[in-house]
Amino acid sequence: MKEQVRIPPEIVDIETRKELPRGQQGEICYRSPTIMLGYLNRPDATAETIDAEGDIGYLDEENWLYIVDRQKELIKVKGYQVPPAELEDLLLSHTEIQDCAVIGIPDAKNGEVPKAFVIRMLFLVPPILVVLAKSPTIDKYDLSSLEFLLTSAAPAGKDLIEEVYKRLPKLKYIMQAYGMTECTMSAFLPTLSRNKYNAAGKLNSNLEMKLNF
Repeated sequence: MKEQVRIPPEIVDIETRKELPRGQQGEICYRSPTIMLGYLNRPDATAETIDAEGDIGYLDEENWLYIVDRQKELIKVKGYQVPPAELEDLLLSHTEIQDCAVIGIPDAKNGEVPKAFVIRMLFLVPPILVVLAKSPTIDKYDLSSLEFLLTSAAPAGKDLIEEVYKRLPKLKYIMQAYGMTECTMSAFLPTLSRNKYNAAGKLNSNLEMKLNF
């Protein structure tokens, strides 16, 4: 995130608290009498009249302020401050990664090391696919009587849920699951009687039918 500021903040070194030159990352601090009267029970900080918000960033030559991370989230590796957001941006540049999060975990040798949690991208998501339950007792299927669907939690599955509810008036709930490789919806049907909705097609014994709608 970046913002062009009228009153440039001070960018200070996290350890030494010395002001850093333009372009170098550090803690963003503001020094101004208009910000606040002081810190509660912290006379040393009040004497400095600096408001330290805990954000990490840097200023460029045109007074654009870049906020890259939070100080509390920094990972200390061999004495170096490693912003998790930079590692997350690098991971998200990979075509097979949909989302990720990086945290620091204790390490006896390095103090801390980064650990990444990754959600893989789901490819080749087809349109809504309804898989009708196998049953030797059902001669025909009735989409209007569906009560339960199991669908992928991928973005494509989420986008289609509202439309499914409109088309299936008796649908009670949809369960979303991660780890499904397709945007499929498994439909469980009760035993049906013949009515005006039965003309959609036939379901033969031990035959799995698929319908695109």
